[in-house]
Amino acid sequence: MQAITVELRIFMTFRRYLPAGASDGRAQVTLAGGATFEDLLKRIGLPVREPKLFMINGRTHREESPANRQVLADGDVIAIFPPIGGG
Repeated sequence: MQAITVELRIFMTFRRYLPAGASDGRAQVTLAGGATFEDLLKRIGLPVREPKLFMINGRTHREESPANRQVLADGDVIAIFPPIGGG
């Protein structure tokens, strides 16, 4: 399968997982074709079971979403946020 490149946007405390060369919380990440969101997490070192919210192409998902296993496509934009608490 052909490699794909996705745009990764990481916010707040999760920025420590950005790959080298990232700028302003964003990075281009190349993955093998057929890679899933979970594969992306493993690639950047963010634990799969770490509580998080994420968006794929502007659509919001939660950690337990089936989107964790969604196959990514070239050009997808993925944003990852730590859970936000409030009162």
